[in-house]
Amino acid sequence: MKNKTKTILGAVLCAILQFNVANTEAGGVTKYNSLSECALQAVHQQEDIDKLSVLADNAKGSIDKMYLHWSAMNYENAYDDYHINIGRFGEIRITCNELTEKKAHTWRRNSRAIGISMDCMLDAAYREGKTYWGPCPPTNAQIRTMALVIAVVAKHLEIDINKDTVMTHAEAAIIDNYGLGSGDPEVRWDMLYLIDPDTCKEVPGGELLRDMSRRIK
Repeated sequence: MKNKTKTILGAVLCAILQFNVANTEAGGVTKYNSLSECALQAVHQQEDIDKLSVLADNAKGSIDKMYLHWSAMNYENAYDDYHINIGRFGEIRITCNELTEKKAHTWRRNSRAIGISMDCMLDAAYREGKTYWGPCPPTNAQIRTMALVIAVVAKHLEIDINKDTVMTHAEAAIIDNYGLGSGDPEVRWDMLYLIDPDTCKEVPGGELLRDMSRRIK
């Protein structure tokens, strides 16, 4: 119990720092209404991270890949196609009882794999080499939380974080011939690009998330 209390206290202290960052982010996309709201969110997130750690421990040896998505919908709804959904403010929504549950997240790649999705990108599009983010772009909180989830799950599954084990839906679709430019009516381009929370530059999403997750200790 003492370690649990220490962990939650650490989450609250971290939230105080994150609150100051969130209130300065461009456009206020991840701005919290109050410090107490931010701290409460951090506590809930830590509880979900602890739960994910247990689920990943239980799935060790049965899961060896993660596929990264966005829902192409609004911030509010979580979807059962994925094992884990991430809300606008970094809320972790676990939509499975076990990570070994087989879900329909990535065509031909659902065995021995989990799907992780940001709830965002309603009415977004990619045209003529440009990303049109729509009214629900990925927030900094979602990007940072997805990197954290990847790091935690990989640690407890005891798998490396590389392009073979952690792949965006865009990267998988390119390999399997239904990515942008394929002409496939079911084209997918999830995480083709993301905005780096630190540099505010548009960069390849898979590379960004893998790099961020590897840096998390």
